[in-house]
Amino acid sequence: MSTATSLAFFAMVGFEDSVNMAEETKDPSRIFPKMMLSGLGIAAVIYVLVSITVVALVPIGQLAGSETPLVTAVEAAAPGFPINDLLPFISMFAVANLRP
Repeated sequence: MSTATSLAFFAMVGFEDSVNMAEETKDPSRIFPKMMLSGLGIAAVIYVLVSITVVALVPIGQLAGSETPLVTAVEAAAPGFPINDLLPFISMFAVANLRP
């Protein structure tokens, strides 16, 4: 329940920020949909590329049994890379809501 709540909260914060940014443009009804769909398209392409890369590095059965499939993929690709030490910092940076 708390995971779903936090996901919904971050999604709503993102939508609020996007609407506030759209208000700053000269023609929001023309520009905002293009930028929103472009952003979603870029995110989808990155998601697919990461998925293809992970499946190419590690067998699907091993990924299914792993609690952290991306960590497993990084460990397979770069055995000496300290991903377990860096992952907490990467995660905090990814969810940080930086506002000036």
